[in-house]
Amino acid sequence: MLEFAEYFQVTEAGDIEVVTYSYHWADAEGTLLRRWDNTPHYPGLDGFPHHVHVGESGKTLSSQPMTLFRVLDVLTGKQA
Repeated sequence: MLEFAEYFQVTEAGDIEVVTYSYHWADAEGTLLRRWDNTPHYPGLDGFPHHVHVGESGKTLSSQPMTLFRVLDVLTGKQA
């Protein structure tokens, strides 16, 4: 299961800019596998505010800025 939310805005140049995001990946039972987001609540991580929550352990790691397409690449094995 993949749930996602993106808040975006259109720049003056007409480009789409994602302001905040959350991509929540869970198994069939609803157990968290990973959740990528850019909520600014882990300022000590490299890449702040981008981070990933891993599994039920609640472990939080730094992450690169994510997009829905990058997440889909991870889910399909095209990207680690």
